[in-house]
Amino acid sequence: MRVRCFFIILCLELGIQRIALSSHTQGSDYYLEKDSLLLLLQECDFPYTLKLKALNNLADIEVDSRTKLIYQLRAYKLSQTLRDTTKILNSLSFILYEYVVLGEIDSAVFYAEEGLEILPLVKDTSERLEFFAEVGNVYYSLSDFSQAIRYTRKALEIVEYAKKDVKGNLLNNLAEYYFSLDQLDSALYFYQQSVDHFTGKDDPLSAANPLGGIGMVYARKGKFQQAKPLLIEAIGRLVDTQYEYSAIIFQQELAWLAEQEGDLTEAVGYLAPALQRARRLGLGTLVRDVQEDLAYYYEQLGQTDSALYYYKSFVAQRDSILSINNVQAMAEARASYEIGLAEAETEASEARNTILQTRIALAAVGLVLLSLVVVVLILLFRYRRRRTVR
Repeated sequence: MRVRCFFIILCLELGIQRIALSSHTQGSDYYLEKDSLLLLLQECDFPYTLKLKALNNLADIEVDSRTKLIYQLRAYKLSQTLRDTTKILNSLSFILYEYVVLGEIDSAVFYAEEGLEILPLVKDTSERLEFFAEVGNVYYSLSDFSQAIRYTRKALEIVEYAKKDVKGNLLNNLAEYYFSLDQLDSALYFYQQSVDHFTGKDDPLSAANPLGGIGMVYARKGKFQQAKPLLIEAIGRLVDTQYEYSAIIFQQELAWLAEQEGDLTEAVGYLAPALQRARRLGLGTLVRDVQEDLAYYYEQLGQTDSALYYYKSFVAQRDSILSINNVQAMAEARASYEIGLAEAETEASEARNTILQTRIALAAVGLVLLSLVVVVLILLFRYRRRRTVR
């Protein structure tokens, strides 16, 4: 066991990237790495800094958002034990992201406030930028767009000094926030800035989202002929990529444009592939929304059979989502219990460490006192012996 623990620690020190890259597979390599890291956490005696690396790697290779969150919360507790504000802020950024993904915005706000308290102590520009961006995303999820803009602007103020080039993404986020506030001119300006940034970096895929955003701005301004080609180009770039979710949003926007122009057949033509894409990606809420739109358009077209089919599909999908939400609520209760156990385990570990340090200190004090007693006894013995000789 000691040899295996030593080997895993060596991998953490020398092969962090190798372990992280194993997340791209679901075969035996993934589970070997995961099992090794779990063994390191549970059975090996090693410094907290290595334990923190193990937790971060586990979060990186994990697919399930809830489990990711559990690992990041444990990493956050360990970072607090180490009193390393940079690592604390790093953990908090990941925690905010996962809570937003899970839709638990109240918890995200709580940890955002925790991070804002320690922010003045963190000098690492990249960590500060990442945290500002995530706080902006939290407030966007709360529909507090003014605060979202405020923190995204803070991130943009320091983006030039950061290690990673995320300026284009920040500009796109800022544009989305202004779009949500219906400040279309500001949204158009920042979408264009984002497109220009990505174009300069020869990154056509990343430019797709702000390009579609410009199309949506033009659509809201009633400039349908300018909006349509931009939305179509953005969809073409996004299809069969990891950002395909946005393609569905843009197809819905094209359907809305067609409706405004009075061509409901064209609107249906945009929504049919959007529905297929949403089903393939397992995006339940988008499937529901597209089915509802299709039911409406077919009803307006007088195709009652198709309208009834999609309306029934919409109702079934809506009920399914409600059922899933109930199951998720139970799962979240269970996960919250596990998070509590994880936090209790970390606190117990800290307590054991404190007790051990106290015992060592007491033992050292006892040893010193014992040594003093021995020295005093020896001196007394010599003193009495001299008196006896005299």
